[in-house]
Amino acid sequence: MTDNPGGWVEVTDICNFSCPGCYRQTVEGHRKLEGILADIKKCQKLTNCDCMKISGGEPLIYPHILDVVDFISRNGMKPLVLTNGYGLEQKFALELEKAGLKRINFHVDSAQNRPGWTGKNEVELNELRQHYADLIWRFKGISCGFNMTVSRSNLDDIPDIIEWALKNIHKVGHIALIALRGICISDDVVFFANGEQIDPNMVPNRFENPEEITITSEEMLDVICEKFPETKPCAYIGGTSFPESHKYLVAVNVGSKKNTYSKTGNCSCSSFTSKHQACALYSSCKD
Repeated sequence: MTDNPGGWVEVTDICNFSCPGCYRQTVEGHRKLEGILADIKKCQKLTNCDCMKISGGEPLIYPHILDVVDFISRNGMKPLVLTNGYGLEQKFALELEKAGLKRINFHVDSAQNRPGWTGKNEVELNELRQHYADLIWRFKGISCGFNMTVSRSNLDDIPDIIEWALKNIHKVGHIALIALRGICISDDVVFFANGEQIDPNMVPNRFENPEEITITSEEMLDVICEKFPETKPCAYIGGTSFPESHKYLVAVNVGSKKNTYSKTGNCSCSSFTSKHQACALYSSCKD
């Protein structure tokens, strides 16, 4: 009974994309609606959560997504959809708003092999981010944010995405920078599941180069500070296996469509030793 700010429910493990680092495999498919609603109520009872994130797979292809959003809203929680956004149009967005959707977070990055955007870099993908931000801005009851998986190939593009987000601070609620994670495959590692040895090729998020999955939150912050030296994290969340690490670093800007006015807080990171961070969060809030 924690008064947790956010709950989480996965409605499907089917997705229309195949992204590096994704641990999901299609096993169950679309879940039955009654099971999802029961999970939501149980989560609310156990955690007293204020928000319920709807995930997948790709939740927007789940056939009962409007029913799930409506159920969460009618039970006093804020529905939030985590999506790649592919195929989302104004009519569907209106239906989601009517069902009670309060927030939608789009996952957009250059590794997705997104139809029509294959080969585009992160800077070029700002055009697509702008499309989604403009689309959701029409619906005053819904806010939006963006998630991006960070790999070695797009690490240096982060400042250009932050700059775009600051120009759209009145439309974009946050940018979450998620370090690429996976399981390193090598000849001296053996995998077991339920006591049985398994073929490493069965692991969906496998990587042969460990360098690809070692990006830290401080490393991402350093890249941001090269262009925005005034950036200082105001909060962090520690890691799990390594509690002294920064799993999340949070930097907050306050502004409007006219200007960015200030940043909140200042958290010095120099006193922490950190080697296994997973994510950095760059956030903004509307005035």
